[in-house]
Amino acid sequence: MKNLIWGLLLTAGAMVFFVACEQETLLSDDAELIQAIADSEKTNLTAAEIPSAISSYVTENYSPLIIESAYRAADLGYEIVLDNAYTIYFDENLAFRGPHPDGCDRPSRCLRGDTIDLTELPQAVYDYVAENYAEESIVMVVLKEDGKYAVELSDGTALIFDAEGVFVVVCGEWAGPGGPQHGRDCMRGDTIDLSELPQAVYDYVAANYPEASIVTAVLKPDGQYAVKLSDNKALIFDAEGVFVSVCGEMDGPGHHGDCNLGQSVDIADLPQAISAYVAANYPGLSIVSAVEKRHDDYGVELSDGTVLIFDEDGTFLRICED
Repeated sequence: MKNLIWGLLLTAGAMVFFVACEQETLLSDDAELIQAIADSEKTNLTAAEIPSAISSYVTENYSPLIIESAYRAADLGYEIVLDNAYTIYFDENLAFRGPHPDGCDRPSRCLRGDTIDLTELPQAVYDYVAENYAEESIVMVVLKEDGKYAVELSDGTALIFDAEGVFVVVCGEWAGPGGPQHGRDCMRGDTIDLSELPQAVYDYVAANYPEASIVTAVLKPDGQYAVKLSDNKALIFDAEGVFVSVCGEMDGPGHHGDCNLGQSVDIADLPQAISAYVAANYPGLSIVSAVEKRHDDYGVELSDGTVLIFDEDGTFLRICED
């Protein structure tokens, strides 16, 4: 009888272990985990309850946006809503897993704040809307807790401006350094002559897109350049011509983007820790190329096509997936 009971207990334990392992496998994919967190019951977190690692990540990668609300899904991870409604997710180990598939799950969050009269807006807001949304008008304005303005336009678009009226981002999108720029916002700015581009932009395009040429260039309000290539891809560069991101993709730490984009570096110049990691974890494979990405991360491609991301000290961060 005892043997029967022990047998049943062992069987039950094995089933629980199998289900737990299966669930972990199913949720190891970023998209599946994000959807699971988004769909689950969550606990609202106070500012003091938000893990410092998450707060630091947001400050480093999404400034000047701030966390407007945060939630925890038990045994799954965290949902973080920025003050432009852009929603991002972290797992239980506080590792960044990506944004909501639509940028945000409830765009109306962007317009949280105290409704104010249109006359209270800085003139710079009106100037920006007139130049970039000439056929639209401002229908509502809120003053957010952190001093930013959120304005809703007649076509339903909502924009965020800082306290001085400088454009920050389209609600539900992330268009700052290292983040994606979506739709018409990507090439929004003052069209400039191609000769005004820094030489570094031409060098980067020649090295990374040898079959394409630059057909249009704009100087964006934040001083960055956006260039459109002959293959319709659009790229963002900073004021010095250093590559920032592909429009609509992320190329910051923890973000999925074009894995091999960045400034090429000699394999011999990589931190020793990277070579040691590859030797220990990918025996039989070798590093065939390496790039230095934004935020001083390294991307290395192995001989089987796998791309790994390391920080500036050579500490492994993640496997890169386009």
